[in-house]
Amino acid sequence: MTVRRNDPYLASNFVVEIDDVAEIEIARVELPRSEVEEVAHRDGSSRTHESEKTPGLVRYTRLVLHRGLDGRTDFYDWWSRARDGAAGVDRNIVVTLLDEARTAEVWRWTFIDAFPVAYHFTALDGASSEFVVETLELAFDRMRIE
Repeated sequence: MTVRRNDPYLASNFVVEIDDVAEIEIARVELPRSEVEEVAHRDGSSRTHESEKTPGLVRYTRLVLHRGLDGRTDFYDWWSRARDGAAGVDRNIVVTLLDEARTAEVWRWTFIDAFPVAYHFTALDGASSEFVVETLELAFDRMRIE
């Protein structure tokens, strides 16, 4: 699915799906950082004090979704189910980057078995004219890129 071209894509053309339901009102997505842990080891018969390294566990930071507060409670409901230990809170999240015309998919991130781990809002400020933004931070098991 990835489409290669000479110019970089704009970060503003994306769609988020949660369990195959489009969430077009998502204003901002913070994609996670992924790392493979390096495991240092040394053979017992080695005569040097230098270690050899091999790949270990994969670690991801959180996937973070931001949207304007509009009265819907689905993010809070999902987070509260996870907080309360309810079964079945894992969902699959797909973030799709679109071309400038928003007609073709050019890159897709899939996050498997995501669940809420943090939920918060921007500060309320009597002197501000900015929107209130709700934020949902998600942990997940695996990430795929297509």
